[in-house]
Amino acid sequence: MMSEKWKKLIQSLEVLVGEGQETLNAETLSATEAEYKIILPSGYKEFCQVLGSGELSDIARVYCPTKFFIKASERRIQEAIRHIERFGENFKRDQQYIEQLRSAFVFGESATGEHLIFWDLRTYQESDGSYEIHWANSVSPDCIDPVLLGRDFFNFIQNFCYGTETFDLVPEYVEGSSPGDFSLNFYPLVFT
Repeated sequence: MMSEKWKKLIQSLEVLVGEGQETLNAETLSATEAEYKIILPSGYKEFCQVLGSGELSDIARVYCPTKFFIKASERRIQEAIRHIERFGENFKRDQQYIEQLRSAFVFGESATGEHLIFWDLRTYQESDGSYEIHWANSVSPDCIDPVLLGRDFFNFIQNFCYGTETFDLVPEYVEGSSPGDFSLNFYPLVFT
């Protein structure tokens, strides 16, 4: 059952015509949790069942945890780790960043594809059933530290993706944006 806050947000969106809609049912999400030994935040599971994979306001793409997407994400994380190992210049910082990436579960990327959006699985708290959400450069990870965006998935969607709050620590094309600068649209995607 969809919560009232999700209903209200979804009603405010302009859903654009996409290539199809990639949603997952509760059974598939439970199977993913079992296979990857993860607890998916309830808001993310609700999102995957109702909206599914898609691009939000030309800011971020959020994907359902299909096997294909998870495998592609794991490759991107390994590429970022190799990049840090090859080009990093601050050993302590680089080792901390690598450990964070090794414990990452990617659920999205920037609309440009240059940044990963992930949960740091080391930060799970039973009290909120979630993890820290981070935004990290996947093209030059040796140059820019990951940015903590919060913990609550709904707030990430509403406040970050749809710009109801400012985020001064994120990449330049979002940095300093004012609430209301973002369009409230959702473009369905299929990750294949």
